[in-house]
Order: sequence, then C-alpha cells, then structure tokens
Amino acid sequence: EAAGRDAARFAATYAPIGILPPDHYLSLVLQATEGCSFNSCTFCDLYSERYRVKTREEFRAHIEAVRACFGAGISLRERSVFLGAANALAVPMPRLEELLAEVRAARGRPPRGLHAFVDGFTGERKSAADYRRLRAWGLTRVYLGLESGHDALLEFVRKPARAAEVIE
Repeated sequence: EAAGRDAARFAATYAPIGILPPDHYLSLVLQATEGCSFNSCTFCDLYSERYRVKTREEFRAHIEAVRACFGAGISLRERSVFLGAANALAVPMPRLEELLAEVRAARGRPPRGLHAFVDGFTGERKSAADYRRLRAWGLTRVYLGLESGHDALLEFVRKPARAAEVIE
C-alpha cells in the first residue's frame, strides 16, 4: 500500500516520465520542459504532448514537489542535476537562466554537475558564449542526441539535420 502511494506521488511529480541517460538514474531530475521541441520523428512516440517550457513559477513548484516526493532521500540524488525533459537546452537563454536561478535558489549553490540533452540541430542555436554562461550556472555535460550518422536514415526518421551539419 505504501509503495503504491509512493509510485502515485512519483508519477504525479514526473508525469510524463522522460528519458534519461543510464548514468543519470541517480541524478536529481528537474523537468524544465515538457515534450520534445522537435516532436516529429517517425520513431519516437515517447513525447506525445506539445513542447512547452515551464514558467518560472511552475518550475519552482515542480522543484518543491520533487523535494516532497523524495524527502530526506533527496540527498542521495543531489550529486548531479539532470535538466529535463527532452531538449531542455533548446530553451532560449534568458528563460533558461531564469530556470537555472531557481535550481540555484533551491540548492543554495550551483549543482556540482548539471547535465541536459540537446539534439544535433538545436545546439547550434546556442553560441560558444552562451555555453560559457551555462558553464557558470553549473552545466558540465551535454548529451547530444544524434540518433544516427547515416543521412538516409536521418531523412527517413524526419530529422532536419544531416551528419555533416551535426559534426560542424
């Protein structure tokens, strides 16, 4: 019965549950976005909802819900923060910095490691200066979603970039 309540609280906090790299199963996941910013790949039906960036207030409430969900056990997950859901780094810089300010305020300091996904065609929208600013906010790792390096397959699954563009 208690396990069922815990599962329901977790599902309500993280609905829908996003994808994580395997090395982040013990990270503190904070969902700044819902859905996927591209959301038209033929292979993916994990993100059925429209892409949306949470407001600062919604994100603050989400952080509080995460704290309540994990209770004292949150200390096991605070070594790093994974900013989700899909493609959180597609968020425009001013808004992204507002959300990162909420992460810092909740922790009292920047995370030791802040990680997030970006796809192979959105990442170019951030400049080198933007990534330096994100580093100052604690960003230490970016997971680049390529799906494939084969142009014919990228076209088939409706990705807008080709391998050479991603490499560049």
